[in-house]
Amino acid sequence: MLASTLFTVEQAHLERLDTREAVDFFRELLWAEARRLGLPLNRVRVSSWINVADGGIDAVVEDGLPVPADLIKEGRTSYQIKASSSFKPWQRAEIKKELFGNKEPANENLGSSVRNCLDEDGTYILVCFMQDPVDPDHRQAVDNLKYFFEKCDYPDANVEV
Repeated sequence: MLASTLFTVEQAHLERLDTREAVDFFRELLWAEARRLGLPLNRVRVSSWINVADGGIDAVVEDGLPVPADLIKEGRTSYQIKASSSFKPWQRAEIKKELFGNKEPANENLGSSVRNCLDEDGTYILVCFMQDPVDPDHRQAVDNLKYFFEKCDYPDANVEV
């Protein structure tokens, strides 16, 4: 096991973050990745307004790198941030509710920002704080997103969890 340092972030630290703190932490993480890669910070947008309609996307990196990196992908990368221990993305009903609310799975019922990402062949990344899924659950979460995006005419959507 690696020794902890002042800069070590442990699972327990992430689990204590509320929604606002999770968004703030993720902003810092994206800025650090952008700096590391030499990407101008003005291409990274993460709003602190967590209680406004955002079309399903909480953070965006536009005109990403020509070579994919860990957090930032080629082209547009859109992030949806969830900070809830009750959110279980490996359950299909949870993903359906997150993407469509109480509406039927259809392109016109996707959030506008999610649709914009997929229309631009960007990468949609679901960021889950307070979750640490095992491999089968992680795969199921990715499959659930791809399933619903395919129903919305995005059969080749770039998806990560």
